[in-house]
Amino acid sequence: MRHAAFLEDGVHKGICPHAYHTWELIKDRPETGPISNSQLKDFANQGALGWRHSERKKSSNAMAWGSLVDSLLFTPGVEEFAFKEDNPHLSTNGRALSKAAKLWENDQILEAKTIVSEAHFDAAEVAVARLKETPVSAKILEGADYQVGLVYTADHGIPTKGLVDVLPHELDSDDCIADLKTTAANLYSDDDLARQCGKYGYHVQAALYLYLYNKITSDYRNRWKIIWQSSTAPYEVRVTELPQEWIDAGKAYIRYHMPRFIWAIKSHRFRSAFSKAETYLPMHSSALYAEENRMELLSTVE
Repeated sequence: MRHAAFLEDGVHKGICPHAYHTWELIKDRPETGPISNSQLKDFANQGALGWRHSERKKSSNAMAWGSLVDSLLFTPGVEEFAFKEDNPHLSTNGRALSKAAKLWENDQILEAKTIVSEAHFDAAEVAVARLKETPVSAKILEGADYQVGLVYTADHGIPTKGLVDVLPHELDSDDCIADLKTTAANLYSDDDLARQCGKYGYHVQAALYLYLYNKITSDYRNRWKIIWQSSTAPYEVRVTELPQEWIDAGKAYIRYHMPRFIWAIKSHRFRSAFSKAETYLPMHSSALYAEENRMELLSTVE
């Protein structure tokens, strides 16, 4: 594992995820970077003013589960865990409510340990085993590089970073980058998975990481695969490849939002986009259809 307070431009194989995430953009001096996929999407979704004043996102149960699976699959033995049940000060309901119980948790965090329940840890091990034994995901994972850091600094002078889950070397996937997504979505529904891509901007991540990788290496890659895994037992797996239309949409998103993000960062000007002009609110197609369906329903009972 590579440990660093910051990373130079290039491909960094086997990077410590904690070190990667520790190197983050500080909003009081954002011009030092680094820009990341999540920061760019937050800027686009919240606007300049909202982004500047937003707080760090709190970890959710879904995020904690995904991080646990990532750790056990990609960097086994690197991250240290503390089992919640080992806290000697838990209340009778199993929660850390007392001052002593919370101090115990803080001590584990200060020692860079992740607190998990034994049940979640055991379940994550089952999920990882499923990924390794499912042929469609196993062939991508076998012999691949995991947790590959990417850093590229363009002419504007602010570094942009990315953390690749899987850099495959398997013959059918050696021109792609793969990403693991644990999800509560229905793996049997293309619509559900497509909505996940749009809602969470997976196509933006794909376009950005492919761009970064191809800027700093001659090993050209132009495809993006997502290894989806259900976050509930039996932890089924499905692998999909993003079609070029998705990646093109991600590129268009970056071309529009990245220059505005760079300008705001370098000028320290974080203004609301709505402060000087009124806007028109169109009816969203799904809302329109829902209203039409409601009127049709009512007309049948009048």
